[in-house]
Amino acid sequence: MVSSPESTDDPFAHTRMSLGEHLEELRVRLFRSVLGLVIAFALSWFLQARVTALALEPMRFALERLRSDRIEQFEARLSADPSLLRTEFFQSAEPSDKRLRPEQETDLRPIATGFTEGFWFTLKLALISASFLAGPLLLWQVWGFVAAGLYAKEKRAVMRYFPVSLGLFFGGACFGYFLLLPWAFYFMAQVMPSGVSFLPGIGPYLSLLVTMTLSLGVAFQLPVVIHALVRMGLVQRETFSKYRPHFVVAIFVLAALLTPSPDLYSQIGLALPMVLLFEIGLLSTRFLPRSSP
Repeated sequence: MVSSPESTDDPFAHTRMSLGEHLEELRVRLFRSVLGLVIAFALSWFLQARVTALALEPMRFALERLRSDRIEQFEARLSADPSLLRTEFFQSAEPSDKRLRPEQETDLRPIATGFTEGFWFTLKLALISASFLAGPLLLWQVWGFVAAGLYAKEKRAVMRYFPVSLGLFFGGACFGYFLLLPWAFYFMAQVMPSGVSFLPGIGPYLSLLVTMTLSLGVAFQLPVVIHALVRMGLVQRETFSKYRPHFVVAIFVLAALLTPSPDLYSQIGLALPMVLLFEIGLLSTRFLPRSSP
């Protein structure tokens, strides 16, 4: 049987669906996505103690280091001035006892300033955790629905960039969570004015944590953006090379805006990886065909 020219030339002949079929496909994929989110949310709520400990780890690192610094400072003052009593800073005169007096102690637990703040913190954290756990399923459902309307060339382009983009996003989020944010929180707590009690609230902390990790995930898309712009012919590779110093300055300015603290360590800690990502993105365009002027 010879196929008609119309079916041969139609790239969507094998995936063409009626409006009813499209709606049914959308309904099925929405149901799977919602079901995955509900299951992930239930799991996150059931494991809320572990999820909360994981979310508070960057702040706990900062406060524990701040407490260690305070102990070292008091020990140095006692060594320099023998007239000082150890009980002015510590709970006992025993040198091996490192327990600070209550007024000198740094509480490692954040505070809730209202009756409902703890509940909303747990709810938001469970939703964020559920979105993270169910993220691969949600993306797969979106891709399955959208891919039917794409040409083969467009599908290959998405499959070429998406895994790299997703990996860079999670890499940026992990970089912020494990390296940048703990030290940034430590610096912010360290420069607290004298006589001010540092009692971090769980609500503002969670907002800052989520905002920074998402921002870093987006900022780490730089190599993909550079490669895509050059590949599509929107920007010449030589343009990025010519204006490299300008891009480096812009990266340092962006790092200063993204970091939550004004310390040089946090800004350099974010700027250097982004400069490296810029160079990786530029290197990835080296063997791309040159677009005609």
